Amino acid sequence: MATHPITGIGNVRSVTKRDDGVEVQCDAGRVRVTVLSDTIVRVRATQATQFGPDFSYAIAKTKWAKVKWDCRRDDGQHILRTKRVAVRIETAPLRIHWERPDGTALNADRGIEWEGPKCRWKRSLAADEMFFGCGEKTGQFNKRGEVFANWNTDNPSHTYLNGEVYVSIPFLISTRPGAHYGIFFDNSHRTLFNLGRVPDEQHYFLEADAGEVDAYFFAGNSVRDIVRGYTELTGRMWLPPKWALGFQQCRWSYMSADEVLTVATKLRAEKIPCDVIYCDIDYMDGYRVFTWNPKTFAKPKEFIQKLKKHGFRLVTIIDPGVKNDDE
Repeated sequence: MATHPITGIGNVRSVTKRDDGVEVQCDAGRVRVTVLSDTIVRVRATQATQFGPDFSYAIAKTKWAKVKWDCRRDDGQHILRTKRVAVRIETAPLRIHWERPDGTALNADRGIEWEGPKCRWKRSLAADEMFFGCGEKTGQFNKRGEVFANWNTDNPSHTYLNGEVYVSIPFLISTRPGAHYGIFFDNSHRTLFNLGRVPDEQHYFLEADAGEVDAYFFAGNSVRDIVRGYTELTGRMWLPPKWALGFQQCRWSYMSADEVLTVATKLRAEKIPCDVIYCDIDYMDGYRVFTWNPKTFAKPKEFIQKLKKHGFRLVTIIDPGVKNDDE
């Protein structure tokens, strides 16, 4: 396997003020700091001479109201400040620190670097800092000291030690007494979160196999504030239909429509409350999405109507893939 030298972003050469933030040219890269709101700041970093297209499938809100902020130089540093958060930019080398407007530290930077196509952002780790989030991951609730790849894995036999399962959400919540922040790492390549499993145990890092560092920082007085900022950026769920709030029956597959109807009839006979029944992959024709098995689920419309007469809704699993076969 080829190895690549690690290249730090280096010192700041110039800082250019923009309408919504600043752009920083460094020895080995370019950084753009964008103020989205009083509590949300975006940081992009690239080795290229220009940034890539500003597009993401993950972002719901792309237009933000103008927010009051200022940028001043202080002892060789540049400080961007809103009424709720401050970004302190050191210049030799570049470091981007998160602070409160009064200068109280939230999180210190340990440097942006590249290793071949990989990009990596290292951040300081406080002694009492705890991490939460990251989507569907096994292990302890507090993710400090863990290493996770954001790479969905269909592992039905997963254990406490497996790490990755079905859902990857590269959103991290940090909390300790008196300090809370969040980071959303918006990079569609395979990403890695090392949350303190390093020799000095005093820093953590976010890494992607390729692409840019594209991270959103969320400040707030509580975890609730952090989540509110994250969902403002990425979107909030619609309220589910009323039936989805009821009891639901789900297991690893029923092999026929008759078996499902037998379960439905038994649930009603025993007066066990239930509003939904799930069908796993065996309802499909040869595990092909958007199909029904012509032998065991021969009349799906009639089957669904029978369930409805019993007061059940049906949910069918849809695998996000198209089977590659010769038929």
